[in-house]
Amino acid sequence: MIRITPRKPQIVPDRDGYRNWYVDQAFSVEIVFPNGKQLLLHIAKGYRFDGHSVPWALQFLFPKAKGLDLYAALIHDLLIDLEPFLRVTRKQQDWVYGELMIEYSTNGFRSRFMPRAVKSFGYLKHTIWGDDRGEMKQVTELSVECWH
Repeated sequence: MIRITPRKPQIVPDRDGYRNWYVDQAFSVEIVFPNGKQLLLHIAKGYRFDGHSVPWALQFLFPKAKGLDLYAALIHDLLIDLEPFLRVTRKQQDWVYGELMIEYSTNGFRSRFMPRAVKSFGYLKHTIWGDDRGEMKQVTELSVECWH
């Protein structure tokens, strides 16, 4: 179960060009993973995220996120940015992304294929290229609660 409150927080293009998107409204996300682990995140206005980071050579097949797909990309990027602080595995991050793509995406092809592409490219990026997204992003206020 994944619940975003409000259901569609306001997202606008990032004015500073730091990342692609800017969350213009505070929101919360509650996640209950299949193993029963629960996570509640409160995110302040100002969180910036990339959306779908699609390699340039494949952008003709998979354009960057837009519309309702952004909500799945938002939560996936948030979990990856918090990876050093939370014990949420890549498998769990990808599960969340897949569930949200099914719920939010209006494009049946994208909702089925993008989770597979994200999982595959994430695996390559993380294991072969060694990119663990360890760089620190601009700070935004975060309040994190975890239950087991």
